[in-house]
This record gives sequence, structure tokens and C-alpha cells, in this order.
Amino acid sequence: MKHFHCFLLLFICTVTLWAQPCNIQNGLQDIASLNYHGDYEEALEKAIDYQSCVTITNDEAIALWTWRSRLNRSLRKERRSNRALLEAKKLLEARGEPLSFDFRMLLAESSALRKDTVYYNQLLADLKKEIFERVPEDHLSKGRYYFLINYEGNDLVPNLLKAVQHFEQLDSTPTMHLGIALRVLGNKHRDLGDPDKSEGFYKRELEVYTERYPEEHFNRSICNFNLGNVYYDKLEYQLALDRYLKVVPVWEKRYDPDHFRMRTLNEAFGDMYWELGDQSNALSYFDKATLKEVAINNDQSETTIANADSLL
Repeated sequence: MKHFHCFLLLFICTVTLWAQPCNIQNGLQDIASLNYHGDYEEALEKAIDYQSCVTITNDEAIALWTWRSRLNRSLRKERRSNRALLEAKKLLEARGEPLSFDFRMLLAESSALRKDTVYYNQLLADLKKEIFERVPEDHLSKGRYYFLINYEGNDLVPNLLKAVQHFEQLDSTPTMHLGIALRVLGNKHRDLGDPDKSEGFYKRELEVYTERYPEEHFNRSICNFNLGNVYYDKLEYQLALDRYLKVVPVWEKRYDPDHFRMRTLNEAFGDMYWELGDQSNALSYFDKATLKEVAINNDQSETTIANADSLL
């Protein structure tokens, strides 16, 4: 009986709390501020909490669903992002109003990330005319347009370069769009065997995040890891090691020791220490990189070994 009374009291307190008016407008400002500084997880929690308010208006519900979409996208959770955006779309369509230009841009970006090319191509075709007819020139929309059409294969590099040029003309940097564009350019030039250009793009990406995000932000750790890889390619082992060391405080809090990112990082440490002549340290990191590995084939027969050699 005592447990029932405790549960009932907790239920009444919870209902009473949410029955009180919520200042969702202040909440939306807090969410925007957290997003600006890269604290996506806390911003997302707030957006979800405020949706439980009984006094929520239709406009506020649309705004919160849209924020949930944007924040999940920043956290690389594209499916959740798209689901939230579709919830906002449902509420907008129920009012019988046409979707705004900005909302249709979000839909196009969400479709592109999910490789939904049928929907994405139609949306982009409809948006293109509006974007290029805007006066004065809308650098944010043009940048987002070229950011979107980087999915068209061989034109990826020139389109992303155009996107970056437009983004960099804005007074307020669109951190997510510019950061991703620079990272993809860095990745592409590394794949093309041009580590110097790759390094330049990764450094520019890091500068974008450094303006707003704290030192141990995940996006900054990715930049440092990518720069470490570039220095490794250039045989600059000490510079690579210095970059990898900046990654550790972030990833150790985020991942278990046997997570593939931690194993990759530990293997990189092992490689750097080996190249720098510190074999003892190298071996200890190689051990960390092979946690919980299980042999999947212990067949040592001559036939199996010969077959394996032929595959190699």
C-alpha cells in the first residue's frame, strides 16, 4: 500500500508540474543558444521535454519538431531527423498552408541524406528557380543549393567549392553546412592522393568549430583525427601523434574500449609509436586495438593455407 501511495504522489506531482504553463518561447531561445554552441544532446533533451507541455500551441509544436529534426541531423541520426521533420510537415499541412521555402529546403536536405532521389530531385527542381531569382543575392540559400547537388557524383568537388564560397560571404557562419562541406572536400582530396589540400580543408573545418565549440567537442575531435591521418600519410609521425592525443579525452568518454573508433585510434597510436622508435609503447597500443578478438578459423591444414594465400 505504501508503494502505491508513493507512486500516486509521484504521478500527481508530475502531472501538476506539466499542467503548469510552460514558457516554450524562452525554451526555444535556450535550444537555439545550445545549438549555436554545439551542445546538441542537451538541446534535443529540452526540445523533447517541452513537447510534453499541455499548453503547447500548434506553432510551438511545429518549431519543436523542426528543432528535433535539425538537432538529430547534427548528431548524424538521419532517420530520426526525417521522422521529426515529417511530424512538423503533418502539422503544417493540417493547417492548409503552403510549406515555406526554408521548410522545403530542410525537406530536400533530409531526402538527399537518405538517398531518396525521387522526392529530392523534384524538390530541388522546384527550389532552384526561387533560389536564383532572389534579389539581393541569397548566399545562404545558394550555398545550401550547391551543398545539396554535391550528391550528383563527378561534380562533387566544384559544387562543394561553390557552396563554401557562398557560406564564407555570410556574417553568421552556417556551422553545420560549412563544416561538412570542408570535411567532405578534405576526405575527397585525401582519396585523390593530395594530402596538402586535404590538410588545408581539415584545418579550415577545425577553425569553423573552434569559433563556437569547446575544445572537447566531438566535431573538433574528428578534425584532429583526420589531421592525424593526413600527417601519417605525409610521414610526419610526431605531428600525427600530437593530433591523435587531442582525440583521446573526447572519445574515451564517448566510446567503450572495444568500440571500432577506439580500436582504430589505438592502432593509429601503435603505428605512430612504432615509426618513432618506441616499440614498447607501440605494442601496448596494438594490444588495446585487438581487444576481444576471436579467431574465426583455426583450420591450419595445408589446403586452407594455400587457398588463403591465393586470395591474398
